Amino acid sequence: MGGVSNILKDEWIDRAIAQLDDEKSFGIMLSEFSRTVIDRPDTHIKIANSYAGHAAQLQITCVLRELRLWCCRIWDSNGHSLRQLAPRLVSAKGNIVLARRRAYPDWPEEQLGCEMLPNRITEFKNSVESISNSSLIAELKLSRDEHFAHLTKGVSGIRRQLSQTGAGSNGYSYNEVLELVDRSVSLIAEAISIWRFEVHSDEDSARIFRSYSEQYWSVMPNFSEIERALSDAGNLK
Repeated sequence: MGGVSNILKDEWIDRAIAQLDDEKSFGIMLSEFSRTVIDRPDTHIKIANSYAGHAAQLQITCVLRELRLWCCRIWDSNGHSLRQLAPRLVSAKGNIVLARRRAYPDWPEEQLGCEMLPNRITEFKNSVESISNSSLIAELKLSRDEHFAHLTKGVSGIRRQLSQTGAGSNGYSYNEVLELVDRSVSLIAEAISIWRFEVHSDEDSARIFRSYSEQYWSVMPNFSEIERALSDAGNLK
């Protein structure tokens, strides 16, 4: 709702919300595509035992890697991450309430959500802190530092820090990562709702891109069969 946005101004929060909003859409696309390849033999059979399948597998590998890097960006300890946004929303709590009242002076308090807003912001902060301190975030950052961003396997600074607490050795599953993405998308949507007084239908976005991804694999032929036919016809070099 533009009325609140025209009144409530904070350059850092505005940039953070805008960037997280963009990342939310990207995270939804990454997670829904990933769901069509993780533990899906019907997908992998399309590219198995084929030369072209090696190129297709690179696409899958890159998406799964970017999915984990996405989580690291959203939950980083600096930048416009949820971790950095949460305390700033707490500090701006009073301004958010006043902005809603000024933007819509004829609306009842219940419709503005002013009474519940302080609790919502506190719950948002608590959820962000809980996930920020989770072992999954630590494991993902360890993977980022030792495998994705740097080649420092076994010697990165974060491993030395985590070894003191016993973390950094349990690993994680892709299903845990997908659950984290879902939770992250929900928290970003909550931050947007708190700051901009907007509601987005992320469930619809996820459903639509999931259908795109399912259709992608549905129309893709079996590579090994195509290659065999081309080879028999002398058209495959």
